[in-house]
Amino acid sequence: MGHTLCAIVGVCITKLFALSSNYDGIEWVAGAVATGVASSVMLMTNTIHPPGGATALLAATEPVIRDMGWWFIPLVLLATVLMLGVALLVNNIQRRYPAYWWTAADVGRKQKPDIEHADAGAKVQKEQQLTHTESMDCIMIGLDDVVLPPGFGLGPEQEGVLEILRDQLREWSESRRRHGGGGGDGLAKPVKAASRSGSESEGTAWDGREPP
Repeated sequence: MGHTLCAIVGVCITKLFALSSNYDGIEWVAGAVATGVASSVMLMTNTIHPPGGATALLAATEPVIRDMGWWFIPLVLLATVLMLGVALLVNNIQRRYPAYWWTAADVGRKQKPDIEHADAGAKVQKEQQLTHTESMDCIMIGLDDVVLPPGFGLGPEQEGVLEILRDQLREWSESRRRHGGGGGDGLAKPVKAASRSGSESEGTAWDGREPP
């Protein structure tokens, strides 16, 4: 594809510059423009093939090829198909070639260590949690931090209570990890929450296993 696209670009640029009566004086300009445009086309179509630039250059500067005109394009296409056919025949005798006909992934680049993927996944999950919290009227207590809704202020005593809950959550998480995740029946348990007036109201507390 790189060769064929470059041949098309080279012939088109040559035909355009050939409209000038002084083509011999601007032949080098035609070659430079053809090579530059061909490189851009290969880059945009993900068909980068360095020799394709020479194909476009020859179409603009080589008299024999220039005289061929549009016939140069099917000649290049036939040549590339024959080369690809030979490559497939020879290389598939003892191995699989090509491994991919087309893929958007960079298969030649080494994969990053799993720990980096894990850190990236945790970061994305945390950002999603923050975004979700900002859209809700709730307080999120995690093992590392406490997330409050925007504009929600706390006093020193209230912050201390949240820190105590966070530390208790850490201890509970470590205990579950040491004992293989056991403990609790996974259901919401009723608790007594004191209101501002001093009376007690019944609420629910989540033990972290199943959604209440």
